[in-house]
Amino acid sequence: MIEKENVKQNSISSVNEVSKIQKDILWGLYQEHRNHARHNETLRANITNILFIASAGLITLITFDQKINWNDLPATIALIFFGIVGALMSESHTGLYLRHIQRSYSFILEIEKLFFCEELSKRNLSEIYKEADSRLSKKIGIFKHFLWLMLPIFISIVGIVLTITAFISRNQ
Repeated sequence: MIEKENVKQNSISSVNEVSKIQKDILWGLYQEHRNHARHNETLRANITNILFIASAGLITLITFDQKINWNDLPATIALIFFGIVGALMSESHTGLYLRHIQRSYSFILEIEKLFFCEELSKRNLSEIYKEADSRLSKKIGIFKHFLWLMLPIFISIVGIVLTITAFISRNQ
């Protein structure tokens, strides 16, 4: 009889240990994805700010002599390039940010299921990732991060207008 109780206590203790290890792994993954999301958001903001400062410098250079002519053409083309690069980088880092946010959200949901619901979750990590990514693909659209795309696109539009103005001034 004593042996049966020891086996029962060992199995309860091993279930508690497995549960604790599982919680620690899920919590670590949650924190990792939150940190990656924060990092991607910081990179996006820094790249955008650097491109805005460089674009402001180019616009100042182009308009310094108070006329736009053929000599300003390289700077106007660089301005278009800065806008395109800014839009691509913004799109890329915003997508990464949203993916990491969705994954961290899935890990928190899994922790809630494990420790605050009556039945234990039986999903493995790959299933959690797949669920997070499937929710992400349904939610992401071009308008989710419209502002962060609109600002670099505006720089490109300004560059295009200035390039056209430089071409027109050459023909006159």
